[in-house]
Amino acid sequence: MSTDEPAAESSAAPQKDSSRILVLGAGALALAALIAAAIFGIQWWVAANDDNAGLAASREAVVKAGTNALKAYTEVDYTDLDGFFARQKSVSDDKMAQQIDQSAPTFRKALSDAKTKVTTDVQDIAVEELDDHEGKASFLAAIATTVTQGDKSSAKPLRLEVSMTRVGEEWKLSGIDSVPLVAPASSTEGACSAPLPPPAASQQQQHPAVAPAARGRSAQARGGRVRRRADRPAARRPARGRQAAAAAGPASGAPAGPRARRAGGVHQRAARRPGARRRHTGDRGGRDRGRAAGRRAHG
Repeated sequence: MSTDEPAAESSAAPQKDSSRILVLGAGALALAALIAAAIFGIQWWVAANDDNAGLAASREAVVKAGTNALKAYTEVDYTDLDGFFARQKSVSDDKMAQQIDQSAPTFRKALSDAKTKVTTDVQDIAVEELDDHEGKASFLAAIATTVTQGDKSSAKPLRLEVSMTRVGEEWKLSGIDSVPLVAPASSTEGACSAPLPPPAASQQQQHPAVAPAARGRSAQARGGRVRRRADRPAARRPARGRQAAAAAGPASGAPAGPRARRAGGVHQRAARRPGARRRHTGDRGGRDRGRAAGRRAHG
């Protein structure tokens, strides 16, 4: 018996060692998985923050470049038109720069003749779209301009929609268009991506003074409808009762007298009461018989 007990103890020892190894191995695998998950989570969080930080930086760059572009496109001094068009081209992409070269002679003459000076205050910029990978962005801008032409000065708020394109490391203006505060039907026609005209020309096209003209056209249209209604013949309602009898008159077409009008009224009432005519006829017959008897008695 003593020889068997050491053998049993020696066989149980390897089983305990193997189970301990399995437990330790499973714990090590779980710890490794936890560490890997933590590492991947940290890396994902860092990458997400990097993307958000990149978008925030791109947004700030768009706002800054857009502010400079708005001032370059709307601020003008007729005494330095070369600098005005040079500033526009410096903040624009190649396509817009070509369009500026094509339209510069026309605007140069208009601004010089009107002696136009414009100062701009960029009040707000709201980025609508931003694709950092494609390098495309667009925003809405609210600006206030002060236009001076000779001795006259006026303030004009403007709403602009601007498209930006990233060229190298810089954001360049690739499209600009005005958004009217009160848009008539004609003001939205002809919208394109051409350079925004100098403020003097754009304000002449969209100045609120065009509103009375639109109201004048509406008044003329209403006047035409009134005249057409006046040309139509007056509608007549059918006459009833005594009015119908008086309007009918005698068969000869002469105006009806009082007796005819009364007779017409009696017949109209008799027509509404079927028994009235019979009673009236019977009374008249009795009167005729009485008159005949009186004549025979006197004779």
